[in-house]
Amino acid sequence: MDKKKVLVSVKDQGPGISEEDQKYVFDRFFKTDTTRNMDKTGSGIGLAIVREFLQAHGETITVKSEKGKGAAFVFSLKLAKKEN
Repeated sequence: MDKKKVLVSVKDQGPGISEEDQKYVFDRFFKTDTTRNMDKTGSGIGLAIVREFLQAHGETITVKSEKGKGAAFVFSLKLAKKEN
């Protein structure tokens, strides 16, 4: 079985995510910034959908962040098999 994968990293320079909030960041409807609760456009479901999609394909996603230093999300994807 071919186990070749690619790792993708998405980083930002934002306010970061506290260590406590990182435990919940992939939970449905979780928002790290409670002031955003007034913002009706965000539902807090995007990262939960991403995680579910990746898990359905046998892949993973992680977050690494420090308050004030941005966040990095890293996920793996299987390489497509070349068709002849």
